[in-house]
Amino acid sequence: MLRQGTYVLLLHLPRHCHILVGSLKQIFFKKGFYAYVGSAMGGLEARLKRHLKSHKKRRWHIDYFLHEAEIIDVVILETNVRLECSVASLLGMSFPAIKKFGSSDCKCNGHLFYIGQKRESFNNFIEKILQMKGLQCHQNKRRATKVRGVLFDMDGTLTLPGAIDFAAVKREMGCPIEVPVLEYIEAQPKGKQQRFRSILERHELEAAEISIPNPEAEQCLKALKAKGLKLGIITRNCAASVKKVLSKFQQVKEETFEAIITREMALPKPHPEGVEMAAKKMGITPWEMLVVGDYRFDIIAGKVVGAKTALLKSPISVSDPDFDPIADYRISKLMELVMLVA
Repeated sequence: MLRQGTYVLLLHLPRHCHILVGSLKQIFFKKGFYAYVGSAMGGLEARLKRHLKSHKKRRWHIDYFLHEAEIIDVVILETNVRLECSVASLLGMSFPAIKKFGSSDCKCNGHLFYIGQKRESFNNFIEKILQMKGLQCHQNKRRATKVRGVLFDMDGTLTLPGAIDFAAVKREMGCPIEVPVLEYIEAQPKGKQQRFRSILERHELEAAEISIPNPEAEQCLKALKAKGLKLGIITRNCAASVKKVLSKFQQVKEETFEAIITREMALPKPHPEGVEMAAKKMGITPWEMLVVGDYRFDIIAGKVVGAKTALLKSPISVSDPDFDPIADYRISKLMELVMLVA
């Protein structure tokens, strides 16, 4: 089924910088959060997948900005009516627009807005937008779809967080602290890529050796299986590390899962290719899936293809809440999932 409508990207720019934005020439951007509004009446998923690709030909204004900024969250407004300019107009009442950015084919002042150093005001805005009558009906309909499968992130979700030291990985590669490791590797010359992949895999295997299963993971997986749900894993890790991590569990084996998707098999999260692949292997549609993870990449990947999402935030989580995505559910323990899919 072709999904269409309007979307809002929440973006983060880590530093003040000048960016050459196509026909708009060079623009100075302050560091902080930005919101970009777009529409895709010919297919939301294809448009959002393009935005989430690390490397692509720069065609639209947003392509130039995404070369320096990261997508922190995606808000999808599914309708058969183009709401792009209406949403941009509402955003413009609260936030300054970047003049003519993304609006060369309409009369709007701009479709990119500076939110500031914190995102709370953006969350409040989105909450009001989602309460609009037509959008609320769609949200309720999507939530009412029965969950037939649960797709789990691995590190920090099925296992306790902190096994892998990403700061150490980045130091060894010379990767900036704010840049995700896989995306940094992909941007390097071919000669460096294999060496950096070897560094990452070594760290992943070392982390797998000391990984500890989440105390509720086996109980949760057993309860979901008893309800007849299909189970899957999706991870940015290599396949060898997944095998080693699963060996740490007592009752959970590879055979417990209908799908295990690693970075060798699909584009890494937040791109949703792996979620779609898992759904196919599990014999369900993404709409019948609940994606569970402790990081924004997990939630974004699920949202783009219409899956329900659950963000796991345990008491020991140390992430900055400004970078947490808006999920359908927010849980503190895995066993809460059993009630969500009842």
